[in-house]
Amino acid sequence: MKLGAMFLIFVAGVATGAGALGTYWYSTHSKTDVWVANEPMKSSEGLLIPPGTEFVFQRWMPEGYAALELSINVEGSALEKFERRTEEKSFLRLPYWINEPGQ
Repeated sequence: MKLGAMFLIFVAGVATGAGALGTYWYSTHSKTDVWVANEPMKSSEGLLIPPGTEFVFQRWMPEGYAALELSINVEGSALEKFERRTEEKSFLRLPYWINEPGQ
């Protein structure tokens, strides 16, 4: 192989790697939409959400609702207050619904 062809292959590899790293960096360092509850709310399962609770917006779903994420950290003796199980589903979501009052 000629030296020029090898150099072009090297440059293409470097460009591909830089593009992949740039895409990864952008996707992990992009802006995050945070939604804050303005008033107390109650989910259909009875979960009480106080005003000021912050949620991370995940995405708009095709059905027209917003998927929000709430992270809850548990430590110490509170860990013993949970029943634990393992599901055979890799992307399991357990949604709670907050609807309009009266629905």
